[in-house]
Amino acid sequence: MRTIWYDNTPIVYTLVYKRVKNINLRIHATGDVTVSAPRRVSLSVIDNFVQSKGSFILQAQARFAAKHTRPPQIYAAGAGYCYLGRTLTLVIDVSRKEGVLQEGGTLRITAKEDTPERVQHVLDIWIKATAATLFAQLLATQFEVFRPLGVPAPLLKLRHMKTRWGSCQPKRATITLNIRLMSYPIDCITYVVLHELCHFIHPDHSPRFYAFLGSMMPDWRARKQRLETTP
Repeated sequence: MRTIWYDNTPIVYTLVYKRVKNINLRIHATGDVTVSAPRRVSLSVIDNFVQSKGSFILQAQARFAAKHTRPPQIYAAGAGYCYLGRTLTLVIDVSRKEGVLQEGGTLRITAKEDTPERVQHVLDIWIKATAATLFAQLLATQFEVFRPLGVPAPLLKLRHMKTRWGSCQPKRATITLNIRLMSYPIDCITYVVLHELCHFIHPDHSPRFYAFLGSMMPDWRARKQRLETTP
């Protein structure tokens, strides 16, 4: 995985060496960028090629992101909120003690004010804390399969990302997950976690990577499709 900069914006791409005549670039529906090139081509030439496509890449990633962007969230009583694949109804109480409680098909939010800004603030804090706990649990469970393979225990980071569900830095033993995953079912989140762990074995998107991913999670394609097709 390599990174180039275009117009002060980082573009991360996966380089795959193949028996091809020219450098080829592909932008996936997730926004991920894959470049295939012959081994005789230097890294500087490949980086320059990707940089020359910078405007096209960023525009394509923006289109993919917009395609899967939900309508603006309404932070008011009775509004729907997507949480782990379910649409829950917001119930809002006004109190000095703030917090969030899931009760069946509702999310009860207690805030100092019932303004959309305050409700969003309280809910965002709760979602991030809940994501930190859930993602850590899923990562710990999936990691047990990789421990015997000599993979170091990864550091987990959380971020809001527009075009990626997760990222992996094997050299830094770090996995970053998108907080927006909290809108999707747990089996989809588990797929992203496993996908990133597989990069510790194959730090690319080569056929070997996908073969390894398939051996670990035979239904990964169905889970990935749910991520890409759910608005």
